Amino acid sequence: MKNQKGITLVSLTVYIVITIFVIVMLTVIRGNYQKGLKEITNDSTVESELNQFNLYFLEDTKKEGNNVTVSNDGKTIKFSSGNIYEYDQDKKVLYLNIEQIEVPDPEYQELEYIESTGTQYIDTNTKFIDVGEKIVLDMQLTSKINNKWFCGTNSNFEAGVYDNKLYTGAKFTYSSNNLTDRLDATGINTNAIESNIYIFARNWKGNYDGASMKLYSAKIYDASGNLIKNFIPCYRKVDGVIGIYDIVNGNFYINKGTGTFGKGKEVTNTNIVIKKDKEDNTKIALLKDIENCVFTTDNSTGKTKIKLNVTFNGQIKKEKNYIMSDEKATIAYQDENDYIKTKDIAGLPKEYQKVEYIESTGTQYIDTGYIPSVNTKYYLKLMSTNNSTSYRWFIGSGNRTTYGKTSLLALANNSGNFYHEITGSNVNATTFSINVLYEVEFSVSNLLVNGQNYATNRLTLESTGYPVWIFACNNAGNTYDNRFIGRMYSVKIYEDGELTRDFISCYCTNEMKDVNGNICSIGTIGLYDLVENKFYTNSGTGTFLKGEDV
Repeated sequence: MKNQKGITLVSLTVYIVITIFVIVMLTVIRGNYQKGLKEITNDSTVESELNQFNLYFLEDTKKEGNNVTVSNDGKTIKFSSGNIYEYDQDKKVLYLNIEQIEVPDPEYQELEYIESTGTQYIDTNTKFIDVGEKIVLDMQLTSKINNKWFCGTNSNFEAGVYDNKLYTGAKFTYSSNNLTDRLDATGINTNAIESNIYIFARNWKGNYDGASMKLYSAKIYDASGNLIKNFIPCYRKVDGVIGIYDIVNGNFYINKGTGTFGKGKEVTNTNIVIKKDKEDNTKIALLKDIENCVFTTDNSTGKTKIKLNVTFNGQIKKEKNYIMSDEKATIAYQDENDYIKTKDIAGLPKEYQKVEYIESTGTQYIDTGYIPSVNTKYYLKLMSTNNSTSYRWFIGSGNRTTYGKTSLLALANNSGNFYHEITGSNVNATTFSINVLYEVEFSVSNLLVNGQNYATNRLTLESTGYPVWIFACNNAGNTYDNRFIGRMYSVKIYEDGELTRDFISCYCTNEMKDVNGNICSIGTIGLYDLVENKFYTNSGTGTFLKGEDV
């Protein structure tokens, strides 16, 4: 009988090796299974969060006229609708800030007016350097004492009582010449002034000789007509100090003289407000556990394309593309292929109603405040309702009297033709007919009317130096020839390919402030700029007409 011990030992060794191999393989398989299960779980979580993000983000990208701004670091993207998507680097979370609301500033109480006795004054910390800068006071004198001054810097720019009447010799005009009336005092600069402008007094070589008066408001504009300071009477609640608050820049100005200002009654519906996150449901965490998040935009194709690149925990990278809807489009694209149809036309705040067009009768026009350059391009949708044989200007600005330095960049109807003027190179384009809708694109070098191109053979133009007017041509601050009689459906202004003004025809459905800070009554007709979120109203006379609600 053979000895079987050696065979048993070898077999045992083989069994042990096989057993160990099987255990190792099972461990590897289990590990891979658990890893795969974890990756599936992570992917599922990521997709779930991305679906939630898409739910909100597509609503913003598909809204017509909902312009977008991305921060330099790509961590924040803001839509003109008010929605802000913001990545918090510390918390690794992408938030949607649903709504911010304006609430009364708890530090200040607005007043109907503040009142001086003649020894109090305000230093506005403003010097006028450029021609056309302006200050407007809503005020009322409470004393007729002669040679007392309520605004200004020196004898070249001052307003007050002189020879027992309102002084009109230094750039100021008044809405009333009666010394006891509540009035608007308007001062427009014509030369550089080296010292700060005072209110309630004049800054005469650092001294003051103030008038007794009530101040209801004061506004300062730059040479382009932009409101740069808007002073509201108020007092500071913590110590009761009375002064004026600039709601444009958020600064409080107090008495620089002696004594104390008097005050009018408290105003309930205050203009002195701060922005605050809405307390209920302020932020939604859309994407969590994000290693990185970057928004970018691309306008090279003529439509705004938004790219979102997200790196999740575990280096799971996701990239999505969105193409925003424009005025003509009714589709917002997701990932280039899928799409969502929408009937949304809303790009306006809820306080405004979009209309098909606004219409001028020949006396109305819009001052855009925008100064064009050689790289400015305009897009207009318009219709004439008057078959005029004279020049009627749709849009433009410049100074036609200074050839070779500054010139017009403007578009008009000239005896039934489109007339594109740049001094030294003018184009009479296609026949212009009444009651026909035209889509027009024009710049220094080109005019396009309903798809038909007309080259201007002009490539250069010095800045016109004057803001663009719509329904008229601004010729060095005056209307050139005649204003347009007809309808304007929309106006877009581009600078170097970037949309800088996007005007929509509309009217306000609540009392709202226009671009100059004036209160507009319900039903006021004008153009709303979706880029800067400002309402532009008639700078001429009469009232715009309007088309049907859209």
